[in-house]
Amino acid sequence: MTYSSHDIFPPFEALQAALSAARTGSFTAAAAELDVTHATISRRVEMAEKWFQCALFDRHARGVTVTASGQMALAKVAHAFNHLKQARQSRPVSETLPIVKLATTSSFARFWLIPRLTELEGTIQDLRIELVTSALNASLASGEVDLAIRYGRGQWNDGEEESLFDESLCPVAKPELLARHTQAVSLVQETPLLHTGDTTLWRAWMSHHGKRLIPKLSDRVMGDYAQAIEAAIAGLGIALWNPAIHSLDAFNGQLIPLEELSCPSPLKFYLLSKPGPAHTPPMKVRSRLRRLLKDDFTI
Repeated sequence: MTYSSHDIFPPFEALQAALSAARTGSFTAAAAELDVTHATISRRVEMAEKWFQCALFDRHARGVTVTASGQMALAKVAHAFNHLKQARQSRPVSETLPIVKLATTSSFARFWLIPRLTELEGTIQDLRIELVTSALNASLASGEVDLAIRYGRGQWNDGEEESLFDESLCPVAKPELLARHTQAVSLVQETPLLHTGDTTLWRAWMSHHGKRLIPKLSDRVMGDYAQAIEAAIAGLGIALWNPAIHSLDAFNGQLIPLEELSCPSPLKFYLLSKPGPAHTPPMKVRSRLRRLLKDDFTI
C-alpha cells in the first residue's frame, strides 16, 4: 500500500488504529481489539501521525497516552466516524424527534446516564438523546455535541460548567481480600491497586490518609473506571469506587466498601452546556438532569 502525507485523507485503518490505541491506552490492547499485530498498530499510527504532522501519542513502558495535539485531532476523527455510523443506520424515530448529542465517558454512561435515559428524554419523549462516548473530549464550541459531562478539575473553556455531585473515593475489594488483613490501610498498601493509568485519585487517597503512593509491579492499569470495578470483582486488586454515580447493590456482595477510609475526590463530573433558550432540546435535557440530581441528592 502506497501512501503520502499529501493525500487528501489518511488511510482508514490508520485512523482506526489511532482511535483504538487512544481508547485502550496501549498498542498491544489495540492490536488485540483489531486482531492485528503490535507492529501493524505501530505502523498504522505512524501513518496517522505523518498525515496529521504531529505526535498523537507519548509512548512509555506501560502503554501510550494521547498528546494535547492528539486529543484535538482524534476528537475530530471520532466525530467523523460517528457520522459515518449514523449514515448507514435506519432510524425512523429520530427522523421526527430533535436529537441532543451528549458526550461523556463510557463508564458514566453505563452507571448513571443509561439507567436514567428515558427520564431525560421526557415522559412523552419529545426528544432523543444520542450518547457520544469517547476518552477524547468532543467539542461544544465547534458544535460536535450539544452537552457534555466530563470528569476532571473543570476549566475546559468550552461552555458553561457546573459540578454535578459532591464526590468521594472509597476503596472496594472482594470479601476474600479483606479477610487477609486486619488493618484496612495496610490492605490498600500491600494489595494491587486498580486504576486507569492516571494515578491522580490513588495519590489523593494516599495523601488524605498520610501516606505516599508507591507504585507496585502488581498494580494493574485498566481501560476505564468500569473495567477497574470489574477487575476488583474478579479479585485482581482494589479499586476506588465513586458512590455518587452508582451503588454496589447490583454486585450482590461481591465488593465490600471500606467506608471508614473514604475521602473527598479531587476530581468531579461537570456538566458543560452552551447558553440558550429554555425551550431548546439541549436546555430541556439540562433542566431534566438537574431535576434528577435534586431528587437523588441534596445539592
